[in-house]
Amino acid sequence: MCAKKGCSGGLTFTQTDNSDCLVEAAREDRTVFAQLFRRHYDEIFRYCARCLPCRQTAEDITSTVFLKMIDCFYTFRGDDDAFRVWLYRIAGNEVNSYFRKVGRQARLLDGLRNLPSPTPESEPGREDDNRIQIARLHRAMARLKPAYREIVALRYLQGFNSEEIGKITGLKSVTVRSKLARALRLLKKELRRDRTIRGSDEDV
Repeated sequence: MCAKKGCSGGLTFTQTDNSDCLVEAAREDRTVFAQLFRRHYDEIFRYCARCLPCRQTAEDITSTVFLKMIDCFYTFRGDDDAFRVWLYRIAGNEVNSYFRKVGRQARLLDGLRNLPSPTPESEPGREDDNRIQIARLHRAMARLKPAYREIVALRYLQGFNSEEIGKITGLKSVTVRSKLARALRLLKKELRRDRTIRGSDEDV
């Protein structure tokens, strides 16, 4: 059986015979449902935060992901692993939807300028350099097609392997590897383009 259309992005899951899985228990027990929510919330938020230009946007998108999860939960059929894949699928769709809605690149870049430093304890010079490099990476990622951006984020920001990415995206592992190689070439090109346009001494 599959999850409700519009929540899973067309991804189909097969019911397993694991009667002790957390997902099944959560259908009958609100306490377990809350535990299931807490188990995955931080991970999905980190994924959104690494893909999106600012924390507030990531929080908003994460909230949308879990609202959709709640709405579709009782039609979902699958075990705990399939549930995690399902959440990533929803999150990926929402991140891509955000970038489609943003439309003009300038509006996205305004948000990127507000990125906090990832190393608040570091020395001022190092902190500024890190902030510039992360801003550049976000700008380059934003210029990739959604499918490429999603694969890069899942592989290098979330640490999934090709098989796991395939489950989330619905692609074969060999296709994932091919798209990833293409995405990295495009990402490097965009990073070089950004450096050329803005200069090495940019102060974001």
